[in-house]
Amino acid sequence: MSGNHFSTASKLSKIFITSAVFLVCLLLILIFIPRATVHINVNSEPVVKSFKVLLDSKLTTPNYMLSVIPTHVVAQQKNISTNEPINGYVSDKHLFRNINGHTETFLFNPDDLKTLAVNELNSVLQEDRELQVKNLKINIVNSVLNFDEGYAEIEAMAESVVLPKLPTQKIRDLHLKNPEDIKQKFLSFKNVTSVDIDISPSFWPFLPYFDGNLVFSVDTIY
Repeated sequence: MSGNHFSTASKLSKIFITSAVFLVCLLLILIFIPRATVHINVNSEPVVKSFKVLLDSKLTTPNYMLSVIPTHVVAQQKNISTNEPINGYVSDKHLFRNINGHTETFLFNPDDLKTLAVNELNSVLQEDRELQVKNLKINIVNSVLNFDEGYAEIEAMAESVVLPKLPTQKIRDLHLKNPEDIKQKFLSFKNVTSVDIDISPSFWPFLPYFDGNLVFSVDTIY
């Protein structure tokens, strides 16, 4: 009698342990495996600004506050091109002159002009907008050249696009688990046109338990 009781208790114990292990494994799978990517589609906005720069051959380091950058005057070279950098420096069609059959031009570091352009564009942005530097374009549209004194005054046009600055970390910190809730959060921002959420596995109805499995992807519509 006691042997049968022990055998039954042992079987029940094994079933209980097996069930507990199964439930723990299932819980761990549900916690760690689900992943989600929130695709946020936004409209970009153009931003354009003209600005003036002084190229000064007496300068060795740029002064971005005063919009002054160093330059080198290169003379008597037939192979000067606006497309090919010379030791990291470039020129522009507005910075050339031909004298007695020889070419002279001002060379400058394009990174200096890029820094000034980014500063100028950022100065006109609203706080909830973010400049996309990868889309930056700069054109020199006018110039006043003084080769004798070694300086040039140029007017440049900078243009790029801006995107809304989305508070993704703040929304992440809300720990929302309903996909519709997080979708509506992002749709409440200007320039957000649509939000799509991919959850893996596809049958799982909630956002991941751990924030590390939740990815935000901002897709731009130009």
